[in-house]
Amino acid sequence: MTDFELNEGEKNELQKQIDRVTPADEQRVLSEFEGKFRAIRDTLVYSKFAAVRDLATGALVLWEMLREKDYVVRWETKASIVFALGYLISPVDAIPDTIPVVGLVDDAMVVSFVLDRLRDEIADYRQWREANGREPLPA
Repeated sequence: MTDFELNEGEKNELQKQIDRVTPADEQRVLSEFEGKFRAIRDTLVYSKFAAVRDLATGALVLWEMLREKDYVVRWETKASIVFALGYLISPVDAIPDTIPVVGLVDDAMVVSFVLDRLRDEIADYRQWREANGREPLPA
């Protein structure tokens, strides 16, 4: 995932928002993500910009981790995933998604932040998938 330089204040603000995630938010993301992501997937996957393509890949990795019923995820991890995926599918962003490419910058920043924070847990999940005969996650 493309690195976005966030200062400590921005990281702290994202963490505050993650800390406010609730189980109801998780249920909303579980019920809405697939349909809403499907609507933007081709725009992301076939973008000429690597950061936008990385956004799609990162979101799919987080989605698989969230919805895996046989893999236990700590609430703190789950809240981070729910926040990132919820932000991606939310029509209300810091930069409106209706602005081509630029509108996805804040979404990419949030997903990148969460992927970076969960790097070790994602690596553990990848190993678990392999050990349990699951299809590999996108790289």
